[in-house]
Amino acid sequence: MVSGEPGSGRSRWVAEAAGDAPTVTLDAAATIAGSERDWAEQFAELAADPERVVVVDDAHLLGERLCTLVGRSLDDRAAARIWLVTSPTADLPPHVAALVARCSERLETTPLRERLHELPALVAALSTAQGAERPLVLTARALAALSEHPWPGNLVELAVLVQELSADHVVGPVDLPALPPRYRPGGRVLAGREHAERVAIVGALQSAEGNKSLAAARLGISRTTLYNRLRALAISEQQYVSNS
Repeated sequence: MVSGEPGSGRSRWVAEAAGDAPTVTLDAAATIAGSERDWAEQFAELAADPERVVVVDDAHLLGERLCTLVGRSLDDRAAARIWLVTSPTADLPPHVAALVARCSERLETTPLRERLHELPALVAALSTAQGAERPLVLTARALAALSEHPWPGNLVELAVLVQELSADHVVGPVDLPALPPRYRPGGRVLAGREHAERVAIVGALQSAEGNKSLAAARLGISRTTLYNRLRALAISEQQYVSNS
């Protein structure tokens, strides 16, 4: 089980741990928008292969009956290796907490606000991964401003920021005036609630690779509502579709 806040690197950690093993991901959010029975049948079929790794994303959204089904596979040594990706353990409903308690390996990722000393290295690595010719470098003023930010979207939010900076920046270190207004002291355009909503929407769209129907299901809203919020929060496609 890997738990933590959205955008904190949970899925990346699972991918690294799975290695070269055949891996299939099932999103528990699909049980909200679709049929629990269909999801259960798909899970049972995939879990029957002992050579496979089955990742249950957003496992904190599983209902009690599906937790019972997944739990049987966790206890079956002849079944696939099961990885559960969940919200922080303190936030889990009782039936999901009981499920993850049966996992033999557990990891809780660290939110970005507790890894601020890593910001320079993370910005450089993300810019390189996104195809920048040279890693982005932050000035002391820019780094100080970013260190004051609460980072509700964690690494996903940082990746969005790096993408914006890479698109606009020309040469040299990134200084405070080059940061978007929402990251400058006293200059945030969006209120805290709207900013958190913007980060959540961008993160859902990125993890869904731009699929708006899947992103809306993960967010628990309709596709129409998602389109309305995209316009209201000025979220453009280039902010959630990677160019790398």
